[in-house]
Amino acid sequence: MAAFDEAADHAPQLSLSVGVLLAKDLHDEALRVAEEAQQSATDARAEAAAWRAICKVRCFMAEQPQSEHIIAEAAKIAKAAVAASERANDSLGKAAGLNALAQAYLAATDEQQALRAAGEALAAFRAQANQAGEASVLCTLARIYSFAGKNQKAFELVTDALSIFRTINEKRGMAMALHILAETHFSMKKISDALQVAERMCDHFQEIDDPLGQGIAKLLSAKLHQAIKDNNVVVSIALEASQFFKKA
Repeated sequence: MAAFDEAADHAPQLSLSVGVLLAKDLHDEALRVAEEAQQSATDARAEAAAWRAICKVRCFMAEQPQSEHIIAEAAKIAKAAVAASERANDSLGKAAGLNALAQAYLAATDEQQALRAAGEALAAFRAQANQAGEASVLCTLARIYSFAGKNQKAFELVTDALSIFRTINEKRGMAMALHILAETHFSMKKISDALQVAERMCDHFQEIDDPLGQGIAKLLSAKLHQAIKDNNVVVSIALEASQFFKKA
């Protein structure tokens, strides 16, 4: 999943490093990097950023076999991020931590807790008039509703998020929203629409010179072509993705 970090500037190098490792499916290495950052944090804000990174990695590991013990800790870690942000009197970090908590509950398939945490995160970002954070939470909510099979609601939420990201010209956020929109179209069995959105996602990452994001977009395209059994195209697109990942 293409990711957008509402508080990336709190630990930009950590956010980038973990993102690259996750895109390359190096989950254990990503977890090691994030945990080392937490152990070496010199202040509460940096500690909170590291906790959020750890939570993010654990959520990415949700689909691995025998990952239940990893996912079970994700919510506790997100709560630790919220607590650290509170100690730092960092309202942005706290809101980002609440969004991470919603994603942790989603990874644990706890829909109601995920909705509750996302609602708190949305209110917190809106109280700060933080449009990027608001749009990011709308994306989280779209994923929650999609998980619950409420694809029309998910479509409406991610469309709203995309509109906000477009208004503030946040291209990385737009790319994340497009990823969720493509997945929503896929869930609605609108494969042609999903493929068009995946191409738009790749274009956005090209605009910001992000080969990692382009690789993620290409993998998404490959998944969609695989769904319609277009295997020759799948192989060529997967090779394109691998080339982008080598550049990242």
